[in-house]
Amino acid sequence: MIDNPGMASSSRSTRRVATVLLVVLAGAGCSSGGEEDSRGPVRVNPVPAGVEGLGPAVFAVRVEDERRTDLVGLVSVHRFGDEIAEVPPARRHARIALGDPTTPTVAEGLAEDPRDALLVGGRLVDTTLPEDTYAERVFRLGPDRSWTESRCLIVRADATVTRPAVEARCHATRDGGLTWQVRSEPRYGGIDPTTGTATGPVSLPNHPIAVSADGRHLATVTRDRPRRLVIGDAERGTSTPTSIELPGGSATGAGVFTADGYATVHHRPGELRKLLVVRPDGTVRTLLTPVGEVAFAPDGRFALVVQTRPEPSRLAVVDLAAGTVRPVTGAAPIEGRVVMTVTGSRALVAEIRAVDLDPDATRPARVQAVDLSTGDLREITTVAAATTARATGRTASEWSGSLAPGPDPAGGAGPAGGADPVSERAAGEPAALRFAPGGETASIAADGTVTVAPPGLVPRLGLPGERMLHLLTAQDGDQTRHDRLSVLDTGGGSVEIDTGADADQRINGFVATADGQHLIVSLRAAAGGYPHPGPRDEIVLVRLDGAEPPLVLYRGAVLASLGADVG
Repeated sequence: MIDNPGMASSSRSTRRVATVLLVVLAGAGCSSGGEEDSRGPVRVNPVPAGVEGLGPAVFAVRVEDERRTDLVGLVSVHRFGDEIAEVPPARRHARIALGDPTTPTVAEGLAEDPRDALLVGGRLVDTTLPEDTYAERVFRLGPDRSWTESRCLIVRADATVTRPAVEARCHATRDGGLTWQVRSEPRYGGIDPTTGTATGPVSLPNHPIAVSADGRHLATVTRDRPRRLVIGDAERGTSTPTSIELPGGSATGAGVFTADGYATVHHRPGELRKLLVVRPDGTVRTLLTPVGEVAFAPDGRFALVVQTRPEPSRLAVVDLAAGTVRPVTGAAPIEGRVVMTVTGSRALVAEIRAVDLDPDATRPARVQAVDLSTGDLREITTVAAATTARATGRTASEWSGSLAPGPDPAGGAGPAGGADPVSERAAGEPAALRFAPGGETASIAADGTVTVAPPGLVPRLGLPGERMLHLLTAQDGDQTRHDRLSVLDTGGGSVEIDTGADADQRINGFVATADGQHLIVSLRAAAGGYPHPGPRDEIVLVRLDGAEPPLVLYRGAVLASLGADVG
């Protein structure tokens, strides 16, 4: 743990200046003041009255002196919206791990200014980072924790930093949890997201697919067929092959760690599908059989299942710790194919009803929402014509955050140890189902807000007032548009928002303000990957009701850390 101020060692002089990553939306054509060709950071417009909850902020900026023009430094202000043009840099030469600015991150001091720093809640804290640090991006690990790549550090809001090992790299697993590995050795450890403590490493036959809430146990599958589940114990340094075969060409089976093992669905040809928990010692606890489709809550508390007996099939919620099965209240008998997805303790269910024997014929699709903690169901809508539905996820290159207090994505601490530490849907990220051939998308946020979007919209962030923020895609559906955003509400209303982005700028992330009425959006120059901060980097304020054009607040700066006003 490193929490004392100090100077970095002289060996930092050999470190390279890394490419800086981050997030900013645009409004180049709608600003007043400031020159387009200005190389320095500048506040273009003040924050309008009525925008609430904005606290201190740290910006990444280009720093010039008589010898160099390529240095990246940090400017710290008391409140987001303050002037920055004449503020002396708090750091003049740093490599900054950039991502969601509401999460803690680090800035590594380099040759021209070897002082390291932590960036937490919009404030800069002096520290000394471990030697051989090389952090370029930061990702949310929990409400007040984050992890970095390329080299892995665990950063906490209490201004402490830990790392699993020298040169360790961390990876978020598909079924929950964070692992670490040194180089390409087949040895892996877990990370306890609550403390940031690393466990392991333990030798495993393949990359982990899930990690327990305390980081001790890791699940993987063998590379050879039949692919069998293996559970590693990072505390003891042992791994246990099990008798459970996980089907599928991807070599992974969907599951989640619970309070006492790894929950998954097991199915051999000629046998009934079973929902079971495999304990770390390899013993198996069968929870329910037979089952159809199964979706797991990320925190390992519940599973939503299609209970196929007694007939007719119905939805049920299984408590994965107690093993109890509870029918979903209000659920009708299932008459078609079911697809499900979960965020926190909320599930979205699509049932595509069978109307004939033609597999290519479109059918009505019923969309429902289920609260796993209560077992209650509510009907949402019917998609008129569908052949399939599939769960969709976000890409790691985009971030979104919120300064407003929101619901616990996991629905509260449970027997598995609390919220999913590295869920893609943490901090408001919705779960979604996309229907073919029409391209409609139904999404659900952690607070239960459900919206159904027409083709070309991608849900990204749950908003106050039962609304969902969506990205727009181009006509071919493969490219994100950067000039517009869309806000949908549960009643079917929609508002398109102009971001002001030019063709040479791209959306890379946004933060919802505490007043629930605005977004702080970020644009970076589209060409050249991730250049140093420059004149095409802009921080823009947009109104979620679209009532006013976007307002450029800063140019030539990238938002590295942002805190809420708690005064």
